[in-house]
Amino acid sequence: MPLRRDLPSLNALAAVEAAVRFGNFSQAARELDVAASAVSRHIAQVEQWSGLRLFERRGRHVFVTPEGQAIAESVRNGFDDIARTIERLQRESAGALVTIACSFDVGCAWLMPRYSDLRGFLKDTDVRIVTATTWTYVEFDTPDIDLSIRFGDGKWANYESTLLYPERAFPVASKAFVEQHPELRNLSSIGPLLTHPLLDLDNGRVPGLNWRRWLGEFDATPNHTQLQRFPSHVMLTQSMERGEGIALFWEGIHDDLLATGRFVRLGKFSVATDNGYYLVARDLSRKPVESLVSFFLNNRKPTGCQNDSWLVAT
Repeated sequence: MPLRRDLPSLNALAAVEAAVRFGNFSQAARELDVAASAVSRHIAQVEQWSGLRLFERRGRHVFVTPEGQAIAESVRNGFDDIARTIERLQRESAGALVTIACSFDVGCAWLMPRYSDLRGFLKDTDVRIVTATTWTYVEFDTPDIDLSIRFGDGKWANYESTLLYPERAFPVASKAFVEQHPELRNLSSIGPLLTHPLLDLDNGRVPGLNWRRWLGEFDATPNHTQLQRFPSHVMLTQSMERGEGIALFWEGIHDDLLATGRFVRLGKFSVATDNGYYLVARDLSRKPVESLVSFFLNNRKPTGCQNDSWLVAT
């Protein structure tokens, strides 16, 4: 089959995509910088070529048909793929660069302790870090993102993923806080936790376990006056350091913070879910993504830590 198939012109296909997206020929024409009559001619050309009705005309209004919607989506995907390819080639021609995206909290707690080693591993490749304060990950779907770290069930449309850490949370306090409250040492029950302020993430904005769900696994409920909510784990950690209460840490993600000795895990209690933190890319086997995945999976332990003895307070 010849490379150039018997297709309508790209201008005609672009007109169909824009008209479907706007639901209006005039708005499509303004975006394409052509006359509305040109959009109509382009659509008529595609309808004649395909033998399908893409729009239904009802008086002065037009309504897209399922066939029109399907063709527009196919055109949009094709244009997006062309844009991604061109942008990737532009980056490669400008010099070796990889872009990694994650939430601000994951960047601070987990990625930055590995940043120096990552730079050494990639040698002549520049590293660009992109962070977001929201957890929708819409910002991570742009073509310039090579690899992202996301929290969820591992399923994102049009993306591949590999598990970095399962979600497993446990209670933590600052070392100074535990010294002031010795009843928190060597916990055999969660009862003492309920006598102190509980520092929580605002789960209206941040996904994952919170104190209510965590304690619910032990048939316990916190008093609402105990809960103090923060919009990010960075702010929550600062509150912990001031000795203002107990928080939840996530195994793997916050191990480096525990390894500093500033924080102490309280007992051996933990709660796990089916969610987790994943390495996500459109193609995990593509270079340099494959190298990034290998590096991160091989560097999951805390930086400079040889064992896990620091995990549980004694």
